[in-house]
Amino acid sequence: MPPPSTRPGKAEDGEAPPSNNLWVGNLSTDVTDPELASLFGWHGAVDNVTSYPSRSYAFVFFKRLDDARKAKDAL
Repeated sequence: MPPPSTRPGKAEDGEAPPSNNLWVGNLSTDVTDPELASLFGWHGAVDNVTSYPSRSYAFVFFKRLDDARKAKDAL
């Protein structure tokens, strides 16, 4: 009998696996992608920012996982 499988996208301890992609919510509709890239860029190289102003959130993609972790902890 094969061992029980874990759900894709979840670590065995129940936490989501690390990612270089951060979800940022509760944003003002006035916030721009360059402003977010500048803010998050203080913590490492930002690859891309995709915002959805009508939904008040954005995704910030970092080039390195460690930079995403630093930004998440700091902000």
